[in-house]
Amino acid sequence: STKYAHKEITREEVKKRLITLYSNLSFPDCTIYCESDQKLSNLIEVLADIFPKSKFIWINRNANDFVNSAYSRGWFDDSEFGYSRRSDISVTSLYSSKIYSDNRINGYKCGQFDEETWKNMTPFQRNCWYWQYWNETIENQLLNLDQSRVLKTKIEKINANEIFDFLKISTLESIIKTEN
Repeated sequence: STKYAHKEITREEVKKRLITLYSNLSFPDCTIYCESDQKLSNLIEVLADIFPKSKFIWINRNANDFVNSAYSRGWFDDSEFGYSRRSDISVTSLYSSKIYSDNRINGYKCGQFDEETWKNMTPFQRNCWYWQYWNETIENQLLNLDQSRVLKTKIEKINANEIFDFLKISTLESIIKTEN
């Protein structure tokens, strides 16, 4: 997802990798497979192509709540990009593992900003951009799909019955299995 956003791999390469990934999953008694992962958000059109009967549920989170959460966790700290840390505007990262920062998209590498502008943005500004980027990306991709495949809701208003109706299943039919 990140490599695709950074234009390091093509749509066809993403499609090939996703087909390989999903071909290796096995749920023999599964009639509906659901996945929740914000990192797949820029792959909606590819997933819709691979899975022509798929449906997409967009559970949107309020921007203020998201930015408050992400910023307070230290997302987009200058150190994630190898920049000198500005202690006056940074928050110590709760998720300092390199895997998180390596796979968090970069506005410069996405072509949204020139390198100097991205570098000079504060971590707070980068978190605001991140929310806006993902939500615009999701909205634009969902607009290109048949709307019968799309359900949009807000996290504060999520309704299980609405989701079950959209998926055309009853609550009695649903047995949720998780795999680690």
